[in-house]
This record gives sequence, C-alpha cells and structure tokens, in this order.
Amino acid sequence: MSTLLALLLAAAVPDTGDAPAYRDLGLPLTLASEEQQGVDPDPERPRIKDERPKYNLGLEVSGHYSMPFGYANRDVAYLGSGTVVIDATWRWSDLFNGGWGTSLTAMVNVVGAGRGSGTAGRSKSKFSAGGYLTFTQDHFSGGSDADERGNSITVEDLETTSYIIGVLAYQDMGDGAFVDGRFGIGAVHYGAVEADGRSTGSFGTNVRSTFLEETWGFATEVRGGGGYRFGPIALRLGIGVRLWTPPDAGPTVNIDSGIFWTFDIDLGVELNF
Repeated sequence: MSTLLALLLAAAVPDTGDAPAYRDLGLPLTLASEEQQGVDPDPERPRIKDERPKYNLGLEVSGHYSMPFGYANRDVAYLGSGTVVIDATWRWSDLFNGGWGTSLTAMVNVVGAGRGSGTAGRSKSKFSAGGYLTFTQDHFSGGSDADERGNSITVEDLETTSYIIGVLAYQDMGDGAFVDGRFGIGAVHYGAVEADGRSTGSFGTNVRSTFLEETWGFATEVRGGGGYRFGPIALRLGIGVRLWTPPDAGPTVNIDSGIFWTFDIDLGVELNF
C-alpha cells in the first residue's frame, strides 16, 4: 500500500526538478519490506510470555551421618523369657551408636518458563516445586547398657533400608546458590538384631536371644538444605529428621519401645538434566 501511494504521488506532482526522489522519501521498496526489516507494525502490542511448565530431572547421591534418639524401653526389660531382668530406661542412642548411611534420590521439578536466568538444571527458575523418590541404607553399630544392679545387655549392629516418596521445593538465591526443602513418607525395613543379656545374680546367667525381629514399618522425613551449583552439577549440604515406627521385639524379649527418631547431616552431589 505504501508503494502504491508513492507511485500515485509521483505521477500527480509535475517534474520540476525539485521534487524528492522516491528513495529519498524513506518509503519501503516492496509491500513486504516492512515485515522483512523486522518492523513491528504495532509496537504497543503486549508481548506474550511462554508460561507453559517445564520439567527438569535430577539425580542425587549423598552420604549422611545419623544420630538415633527416642525411647527404646520405658519400663523393665525381660530377655530370654525373663531369665535376665534389666530395670532400666533405654534410649535408642543407648543401644545403637550414630552411624553412616547412603542415599540415592531421583527428582522431578516443574519450572515456570521465563522466570529465571540460570544456565542449567533447577537454576532455570527462581522457584520450583516437584517430587522425589529416595532409597536409603543405614548402619547403626550396636552398644551396651546396664542397670544399677549390673544386669546388662549388649546388642549387635542394626541395618535399615528405607523407601521415601515426597514433595520438594527449591529456591534459587542467585549466583549459583540455592536452598531447598523436602517432605516425604514411605516405609522402613529393620534387619534382625541379636543381643546378649547378663544377670549378676547368684548364678550369673547369660542369655543370647533375638532382641529385634526383622520388621517393616512406617517412615516419614523432613529435610532442608542448601548448596552451590556449577552448571548442571551441584553440591548440597543439609540436615533432616526421620521418624520410624519401632521394630518388633524378639519372641523372648519384652520391651516397651517408642518411635525410632534420627537426626541426620547430609552431604550430596546432584546432577540435573
């Protein structure tokens, strides 16, 4: 249309020698030249952002140190069908020392497009949320305890595995730094634990029995942490609290146990893609 108007104007104006040349008018040479030159015919038109969700996958390998707490026995304990009687209140930390464990975690994050300026992984967005699945193994070395009369118990090591599924939230703090939080539920498997009981009575009886049976229980966890990202790889340091329903006592053991708690310190490496 602009080209047509220019031609009509040129035809209507006499050639006096002073009329500007067509190219001097700054008009487009073709009908499509405006679009080809990238000129937006409506510069005031609002830009539409791509707000469709994006999905980022991640994998984390971590190690942790766990400290058990909570009551393992709140009354008199009987071992060997009452052969050894121990009048003591036990905490899980009295019977099992803190131990090391490893975790493998798969994560998926839903990220809103156009909200961040990161270069890889979850740092593409200032905030994201998603879910995770964790497989964890723990080893707690056994300990010993005795009552005021000297009746004692010595337990072997405890091995556990847990499977957790949950939700996570992630916040990019800028310059590669980030913080996150997780909450999940699942199941825990306790391995069987043997124990030796000793009575200091007149005959000094010794008893060996299954202290804890192989047991499946309910598990839940709350974790939080932060770290630094180097492209798709990140280092993460965090803490967490886990709650497990207690394992079953052995067939010849009578104890009144409560929730098995752990406080954890985590150090892990994440790979996001």
